[in-house]
Order: sequence, then C-alpha cells, then structure tokens
Amino acid sequence: MGRSSKMNPLNAMGLDHTTTAPGGDPDYILQLVNDVRKFSDVLLSLKEAFHSK
Repeated sequence: MGRSSKMNPLNAMGLDHTTTAPGGDPDYILQLVNDVRKFSDVLLSLKEAFHSK
C-alpha cells in the first residue's frame, strides 16, 4: 500500500509518475494547472469588460 495505491488522475489520463518532473507531485501540478485556468478566465473577463466600454 502507500502512494502508488492512491487514485491518481494522471494514471486515468494514461500518464504515470515517470512523465512528471523529478520530484514533482502530480496533485500539486494538477492544482497549479487549475489555478492558471481560473486566472486566465479572470483575465479574459477583465479584457471583455474593458473592451465593452
């Protein structure tokens, strides 16, 4: 048991731990990607707000 028995979203996408950066935590990387997507959405909303004036 241990970390390898935990459900890993990267495994569900056909990726395993060997494809991540050395020492990279897949959960942290996925959270970072989600944060970047949210930030991108906010920037797009701001852009649309300024262009609508």
